[in-house]
Amino acid sequence: MGPARARDADRARVYAAEQAAFEGTLAEEPLSGAELSALVDAVIASAPWRAAGLPRPELRPARRDAARSSATCDAGRWVVRVAAGQATATTVAHELAHVAAGAEHGHGAAFRRAYLDVVGLVLGEPGRRLLAGELTAHGLRAPAASWPAAPGHGALGDVVAARAQRLLGATPR
Repeated sequence: MGPARARDADRARVYAAEQAAFEGTLAEEPLSGAELSALVDAVIASAPWRAAGLPRPELRPARRDAARSSATCDAGRWVVRVAAGQATATTVAHELAHVAAGAEHGHGAAFRRAYLDVVGLVLGEPGRRLLAGELTAHGLRAPAASWPAAPGHGALGDVVAARAQRLLGATPR
């Protein structure tokens, strides 16, 4: 097993935990580009993200032939690419966790802590508890989150409320 493979030995278990926690939930419902941008904006505008001095990643669609979403850093500039079929709150949280943890951490403990922190902002404490439980169930240590969770169901709750208002023809207050 080469160094890159060893570094990311937890990847498959993180993906399995993520699927067990969120499959069939609103966190896995497809979102529009504007809704994805709203989630990213909410996370990077949060006090914990700003206090940590984390960068603002550029959000882009992935290439049409891309099978996976990604977060990459080139010369200090982060780009989050979302693949077709993966435009979900879970994907945004996952990729922003890579930005928060740093590219060198793969899906190890530093990534998992960042993921729990970002999920707390995107899905609130209920989402964070679901993910922590599934990480543990899949044999991974779920580090204690270091950021407070957003109230209620987090930024996704706000996105869903705005979508409902648009669908119902209501004007936001």
